[in-house]
Amino acid sequence: MVLDEGLMFDPKVHLIRTSAEGYGRYNFSDVIDRILAKPKTAGVVRFLLTNLQLQGGNILFDDKVTGKQLEISALNLGVPVLSNLPARSTPSSSPTRRPPSTARIWR
Repeated sequence: MVLDEGLMFDPKVHLIRTSAEGYGRYNFSDVIDRILAKPKTAGVVRFLLTNLQLQGGNILFDDKVTGKQLEISALNLGVPVLSNLPARSTPSSSPTRRPPSTARIWR
């Protein structure tokens, strides 16, 4: 799989930790459990993703175990290359984390 450019504008993610048991349980744990329960395939999926950019992201982490919340807003990230193949293209972006990202913790 080759992707020359990926852009995401204003993505929002809400993660919830529901239990501290084991490695912890989250609002997406059932999806991971289903993936891990599938039979393994013999081959490796090869990929080359270049020029990935995320602009204006928002992450809310709601920890029901501790009762705390962490919010990161106005998140901007750039990833030039993410791959398990030899490079085939020249990235046009550089790694970034540009202000005005903000983080707040509520108790």
